[in-house]
Amino acid sequence: MNVLVISGRLTADAEVRTIDSGKSLLSFSLADNEIYYDTEGKKVDTVEFHNCFKWSKTIPKVADFLIKGRSISVKGRLVTNRWKDKEGNDRSRKALRISELNL
Repeated sequence: MNVLVISGRLTADAEVRTIDSGKSLLSFSLADNEIYYDTEGKKVDTVEFHNCFKWSKTIPKVADFLIKGRSISVKGRLVTNRWKDKEGNDRSRKALRISELNL
C-alpha cells in the first residue's frame, strides 16, 4: 500500500497551470519539522521538504487559500515523475500525488 499523510507548512504560494483540456495542475512544496534529542541530550530540529501536486478542474478555487506559511495536511500516493532534460539526460523526481487536501 502506498499512502502518505503529511502535515506541514507551504514553503511558497501554490502554483496553478491549466492545460488545453481545461484541467488544472496544482503544485507546491510542503515543509514538515521534526524535533528530537540526540543521544547526548542535544536538541535537534530537522526539516523535510515534499513536492506535492494534484490534477483537477476545481483547483483554481482552492489555490487562493494556499499561501506561503499556511499549515495544511495532505494525503496521497508517492510517485516518481520521469522526463528528459534539454541535453537528453534521463531525470526523475519523487512527488506526492494528492488525493485529499485539508486546509
